[in-house]
Parts: sequence; C-alpha cells; structure tokens
Amino acid sequence: MLTARTLSHLQQAGNVLLESKPLFSLTHTASICVQCLMRLCGGSTQACQASAWSGHKKECGRLRKVQKARTLVGLTVEERLRRATRLRTKKRFTQSADELRVALGLTVRGTSEHAEVMLQLGISLNGQGLREHAERHYESMLKQYPDHDAGFYNLGVVRSDMGNIDGAIAALDRAIEINPDCHAALSNRATLLAAKDDRAGSEAGARAAAKARATPGSLFNLGSTLLECGKLAEAADAFRRSLQLDPERVDSVGNLAITLRAMGDLKGSLECYRRCIELGGSENSHRCYYNYANALYQQHREGGGDQCLRDAIEAYREAMKNASQSTPDGRRGWLGAAGNLGGILSKRNRGGDAEECTALAERAHELQPENANFCYMLGVALVRRGRTAPGVKMLQLALTLKPEECHQGARDVLRQLGVEH
Repeated sequence: MLTARTLSHLQQAGNVLLESKPLFSLTHTASICVQCLMRLCGGSTQACQASAWSGHKKECGRLRKVQKARTLVGLTVEERLRRATRLRTKKRFTQSADELRVALGLTVRGTSEHAEVMLQLGISLNGQGLREHAERHYESMLKQYPDHDAGFYNLGVVRSDMGNIDGAIAALDRAIEINPDCHAALSNRATLLAAKDDRAGSEAGARAAAKARATPGSLFNLGSTLLECGKLAEAADAFRRSLQLDPERVDSVGNLAITLRAMGDLKGSLECYRRCIELGGSENSHRCYYNYANALYQQHREGGGDQCLRDAIEAYREAMKNASQSTPDGRRGWLGAAGNLGGILSKRNRGGDAEECTALAERAHELQPENANFCYMLGVALVRRGRTAPGVKMLQLALTLKPEECHQGARDVLRQLGVEH
C-alpha cells in the first residue's frame, strides 16, 4: 500500500512533468510510470523489483524526465522559486512554470509565499506565450490578494502584450493606487498613454516614474516622452542623466543623438552616433547606422565635403548589412537605407554606381512592389543602363501609383525619352 508520504512525493514528481495534463492519476495509473516514480521516490519495493524494473524500463518513454524529477523531491519553496527564476532567464518558460506549479502545491493559501509563487507563475505563463491563460491566472490571484501591486502591474504587462491597452492602463492605475511609488507601473503607463497619443498623460506619468525612482530605464523613458512632446532640451538632459547611471546604455546614446540633431547640434549628434556604433550589440544597430548616415549626408549638404558623402554611403551600406530582412522592422530598416543610398548613387552616377543602384532598386521593388518611390528609382536605374523598355514601364507604374510624389522626376525622364504619359 502507498503511504501518504509516498503519495505526496508521487504527486510532486508528477507535477514537475505537467504541461497541459497530468502524467498520471492516483486512482487510475499507467503502471509503468508509477513504478518508475515509486522507485525514484522510495515507494513500495514490491512494485519495483529488479525483474519488473528491467521489464518496463525501456517501455517508459518519459523515464529520463522522471529520473530528473527525483532530484526535485524535497526542495523547499524558496529553492524552487530560485530554480524557476534560473530556468526563466534561460528562456525555459515551460520548465519554469512546471517548477512553480509544484511550489504552489507546497504553499499555504493566504500567505505572502503563496502570493509570490502565483506572481512568478504568471510571469512564466506569459513567457510561454499563454497570454489569455496568464491573464486569467492573475485575475484569479488578485481576487485572493486584491492589494497586491505587483500582481496588478504584471496583469497590465500581460494585457499590453495582448494589445488590450485600455485594460492594461486600468490594471496599472490600480497598481499605482496601491503603491504610488511603483516606478515600473508609472513608466509602463506613460508608454501606453503615448501609444494612445495622450502626450500630456504620458509626460506626467514619465515624470512621476523618474521621480519615484531615477533609473537608467525610467530616465530613458522620460527622455523619449519629452522628445515626442518636442521638449528637446529637457529630453537631452534626461538622456544624459540616464547615461550618467549607465554609460553603456545604447538606446539612451542613440536617442540623445537624435535629440541633439533636432536641436541643431550636428557635431554632438555625430559623436553620439559614433559612440552608439562603438558600443554595438543592439538588435536595432541598423537604425543607428541609418540615422548616422542621415546625419553625415546632412553634414555633406551643409558643406562638409566629399568625405562626409563617402562616410554616409558606407554607413547606409552597414545599415543594410545589419538589417534582417526576415523581420518587419528589419525590412523597413533595409528599405529605408536602400532608398536613401539609391538616391545618392543615382545622383553621383560614378563607375559602379549604376549597377549597385539597379541591384538595390530591384530588391526594394521586390520587397515592396507597390511603392512608387522604388518603382521610380528602378525605372531611372534601368534607363541609365540602357534598358529603356522596362525602365519606361517602371516610371509609368510609379506615376500610376503615386503621381503626386513622383510626377516631376518621372515625367522629365519620360519626356527626354519622347514618351507621353
């Protein structure tokens, strides 16, 4: 007969393997897995004699996971929380959630320990991409713990990830009501209000978040909000304060460069972009190169010389190299750099420029066939390379798609070719 202690161990080990359904039921159990678990948990020796063990060992497809479960039996709730956190940092959200389910069964409802495990389980569920499940989980948690500010904050995060902006703001409002110094809730609320184009509310929230706790992140958010509101001097000050706390924060350096350029400080902006490139490591490095190229090209137009133009061309090429065409953001970055670079090359028109410009235009047109600017760019490149018929076709298509944007340049080229449109 199974003792209560053995049943508890079996239940713990089984819960470790939980995903959408239990591994076993204590009333109607697959004998193979029960024998494995009993053997590992110190259960009935009669059920796990050597002959029976060797007979079913190969048949149990989850034996390795069950063996691993052995090491988990007897861990405290605190140990399981630490283990779940480590798993989550490694992006192993399913295993983290499994660990927290076991920990939840070892806590007493109504205690701070139980609330903390529930909080962490919701984070792991959201990490798995189970947004609706995580939302229901937090709603259930908050019925038990209605004054848990971190619970409302994480409910707001989940709803934001689901695209429910109003619901997210409502949850964050409740978190702030419980804890007015909850800087994470204040900061996220400001970001969501900015997404709703509520600039006044966003600015007030960002200022409150930075005042509650001046971190590199809260100051970056404040600077970004002020930049959106057109308060450039204050935005630059917020970014500088962020960098005082974390000199290697790439997004603060990049946004400071944007702000300085908007303020007319082109030299300071270029220095920040060079620093941003030097730091590297950002998933959005293509944006840094793109903005750097734009600033260099502006410097060239303002009398900076041919070296600025050559540096701008190289920076656009680096932007395209660093932009992944497999993601929407990467494609937008590549297309932006390709469009600007193609425009420069078509004007410069030196040896090799025509070939590169044509290749860029063909790829850009392939990615966005209904973009009138790329049709125009491709049409001009083809005509210059002697491919008049397809070039005329592209120019006519550009005029058909967006006559107000391309009419003058396209009509001039067609007129030179004696083609009416």
